Amino acid sequence: MSRSGTHISAQIDVLRAEEGGRKTPLFTGYRPAVYFGERQTDGLISFNGQENPAVGGEYTVTISFAHPAYVGEA
Repeated sequence: MSRSGTHISAQIDVLRAEEGGRKTPLFTGYRPAVYFGERQTDGLISFNGQENPAVGGEYTVTISFAHPAYVGEA
């Protein structure tokens, strides 16, 4: 994972419902809670080069932090 300002690039696995994951697909613009230990902020996911990601896949995404000050130096 690399970090630059208020964005990170990460590789994620999107689990299927039967694996304990999602029942509905993700999309660019999805806003998950992002945790760094005890610290939490909202994020905004952008799928890099993938228009319609499928549940059950592995993807490289960019996550922008809504409130990077909440994360601090975590």
